[in-house]
Amino acid sequence: MASNNETNRPAGVPEENVYNSTHWTIYLGYGIAVLAIAALLFGE
Repeated sequence: MASNNETNRPAGVPEENVYNSTHWTIYLGYGIAVLAIAALLFGE
């Protein structure tokens, strides 16, 4: 992902929708996946 403002965006995509780092929902999804796998492995 480019971090400069000269990046060509498709029409209808506002500038604030450009992320330059990992979004918090990615971390949340991985956390839920790890908890679900742990529940399957260690649950009774």
